[in-house]
Amino acid sequence: MRSICLSRLRPRGVGRLAFLALVALVAPLRDAAAHTFCVSTAEELRQALAEVSDGGAYVDEANRIHLTAGTYLTGGTAFRSEALASTASLDIQGGWRANCGSVLRPPTGTVLDAQGTSGVLAIVRPQAVVSISRLVLQNGHAEVGAGLQVNHGVTPAAVVGLYQLLVRNNHASGSGGGMYVAGAAPVNYAPIQINSSLIADNTSGGDGGGAYLAITGGGTARFGSLTVASNVAAAAGSGGLVASGDQGGYFLRAVIAWGNTPASLQFGLPSALDWSDVDVIAPGAPLTTDQVVDVDPRFADPAAGDYHLGSGTPLVRTGPPILFVPADLDGNAFPPAYGRFNADIGAYQDTIFLDGNEG
Repeated sequence: MRSICLSRLRPRGVGRLAFLALVALVAPLRDAAAHTFCVSTAEELRQALAEVSDGGAYVDEANRIHLTAGTYLTGGTAFRSEALASTASLDIQGGWRANCGSVLRPPTGTVLDAQGTSGVLAIVRPQAVVSISRLVLQNGHAEVGAGLQVNHGVTPAAVVGLYQLLVRNNHASGSGGGMYVAGAAPVNYAPIQINSSLIADNTSGGDGGGAYLAITGGGTARFGSLTVASNVAAAAGSGGLVASGDQGGYFLRAVIAWGNTPASLQFGLPSALDWSDVDVIAPGAPLTTDQVVDVDPRFADPAAGDYHLGSGTPLVRTGPPILFVPADLDGNAFPPAYGRFNADIGAYQDTIFLDGNEG
């Protein structure tokens, strides 16, 4: 692994306000004026997104869009919402049962699929918190952020939170094959948070085959329990994840970044990485590392898109003893955060007796 290591700067966990924003990812927003949509078809999703956009009836309310399990085809036009001035939050959650009475496990039963004809999901809401969780975003084709695009072309002023997403098989002619996300927050806030997610098998003609991320405002973006694998970029930087911005930094924990071309990670701002498995880090800003290894994770079946930890993986229980989200991408709980048991590294926990991939 090639990296740039300066003096040890051990991250001390998320700040109180960053943690509160993270909690919003795992439970519906509770604003008194919130409006909730329950959608089960592509047409209903498109209508809900229109209602929370500029000119829509609910643009200035805190909105929740709940999607029931199933496949939503874009039909050649990306699912899109644009609200340039609204400060009301938007929370999009998949994985709901019929009538949105309860959620399913695993949480990735809601699939947004562009079939190679368009981008998948695009949200422009620069002045408000955006939370997106429990979705599969696949087969997108766009100029930028083909699977997920948040705040492209605008200057963000609020936090973006992503939880339990599976972003796969997307292609961008520019940067961010899997996704392009821009967020903002001052010091002690996290402008972008991504947790318990898989970004795999995406490509781009520019930077960031898996993801291109941009932050501003001076805060530290925080990512945990990610797997970024088998993404390809045509540019000379990172095919996996590019972490850029004008000020602030990035903190990554319990991340597998492996098998991306030409490199797996690249940092444009001073950042920290710990308890992770990374093969190649492209040259960039100063990076502090701690408990970082470079070993084959032995995915179960990456050729078939299965990035669970496979038999014989060296990464079981080699992650941190404390994580700040409750569950992995399959909905399996992380070990109790008492420092007694270490989590696994990556988006999936090894689940003894639940599957055949025990380490």
